[in-house]
Amino acid sequence: MTPARVTVLVVDDEPDMRKMLAYDLSQEGYEVFTAEDGYAALEAVRKRKFDLVITDLKMPGMDGVETVAALKSIEPETEIIVATAYATVETAVECMRRGAFDYIRKPYNLDEMRMLVERVLVPDGARADEVLEQEAGKPGTARAAAGQVTVETPLERLAAGLAHEINNPLAIVHANLYALKDYSMTVGELWAVAKEAAACLRGLKSPPGLQLAARLVGGAGDEARTESLFAEIAAIIDETEKAVLRIADLVAGLSRLAYWHGAQALRNEVDLVQVLNESLDSLATHPGSRSYHVDTPGEVVAVRASRHDLRTAFVYLLRYARTRTGVEGAAVRITVGRKDGVPTIDFHLPDLTLIASERCRFFEPRFEESEQESRVRFDMDLALAHRLLRRNGAEIDLADRPHGGMVISVRFSKAR
Repeated sequence: MTPARVTVLVVDDEPDMRKMLAYDLSQEGYEVFTAEDGYAALEAVRKRKFDLVITDLKMPGMDGVETVAALKSIEPETEIIVATAYATVETAVECMRRGAFDYIRKPYNLDEMRMLVERVLVPDGARADEVLEQEAGKPGTARAAAGQVTVETPLERLAAGLAHEINNPLAIVHANLYALKDYSMTVGELWAVAKEAAACLRGLKSPPGLQLAARLVGGAGDEARTESLFAEIAAIIDETEKAVLRIADLVAGLSRLAYWHGAQALRNEVDLVQVLNESLDSLATHPGSRSYHVDTPGEVVAVRASRHDLRTAFVYLLRYARTRTGVEGAAVRITVGRKDGVPTIDFHLPDLTLIASERCRFFEPRFEESEQESRVRFDMDLALAHRLLRRNGAEIDLADRPHGGMVISVRFSKAR
């Protein structure tokens, strides 16, 4: 199935929101229809089948929960994404229990929405085989126009299956964590009021007042222990949220790996500089972000590749480069240009030194120590970047720099 044949129904009572999302998804190649409320959505689904429905949660008449349940009763195979504001996350989770694939927060981050839509529409095992057979003429192989890019169906199928199976329970856990954080903040405010009330009661210096003050602040034995308990709860929530986000990041990588249109994806010409800037923008607000110094030729460096694949791969490589720039405050340097007429992008790692065995395994999944989190974590960033770039006809290598350190060099086929 190619994007042009995928149908999406956008349900929202706000006309501007419907138009914005419909326009953005149509630019990605999807056939988009719109409905102003849940009732109109049901009427549309009765007339034709949609691959995906994106529905707002808060709408007059029939809300998102009712809409999801009704849509699933009519067309159980149609996937549904629910759009929700921060305050309604628990209701979004209820939608998922009724069959929605996932939820997304409003206002929309369009890049996040595109990735989520792609993740929902990842072909399953049978459809993946069908796409590959159409493009290659036989199961198991797809040959791209720019170079020999082989798609290994078991790998893509495994990635799609894992991402889909992990995503729903993970989204529920993440939503519940947000709700728990809200509850924790509310209880914290109540604790602050209880401490103030206890201080006032102590000031009265009456035995009943002193007893009540002790009860107000002694929920965990005494005031100090109760204060410590609140701090421990906040720390546990924060640590759990970081773990969930790490898993979500891995699932996003698997989803990106699974979503592939073979030779069709390599028909589009994209500018390396523009895609790199998009990747840098997505990292701008990331915790611990560094500055970046980009050397460009001052002209378009065009390649034929999947824009989303490149953007995702560049984010992974930028994140790795950021952690390997040892000097505090030093900028990460990236060079974009052509070498012997071949479009190239280099990620400079001036502080990286590796022995021969480490070089051989550089682009493999790895377990690494995280100094910030004081634990060992599983890292697939470089492996996913390598796979995404290779299937787009690019060569990616690790080389020595003339003045020390190393460079990750990515070379593309010339755009025709």
